[in-house]
Amino acid sequence: MEAVTKCGVTQPRMNDLLRGRVSRFSLDALVKIAAALGQHVRVELEPSHKRARRNRGGMPVTLFCIHRK
Repeated sequence: MEAVTKCGVTQPRMNDLLRGRVSRFSLDALVKIAAALGQHVRVELEPSHKRARRNRGGMPVTLFCIHRK
């Protein structure tokens, strides 16, 4: 229950997160939860290799990384 309060989410939302259902969260929500838990968050953008072959550059892919300081 302490994590729910600290993260500012409801218990059902925390259950989703703990069960790995991250697709139900926006990137912004995940970053806020990680920051509330004292995590350093870094977001990296890289070209999508699959699309790059088709249209020379393609759309970027967002990678979500959480690292402990």
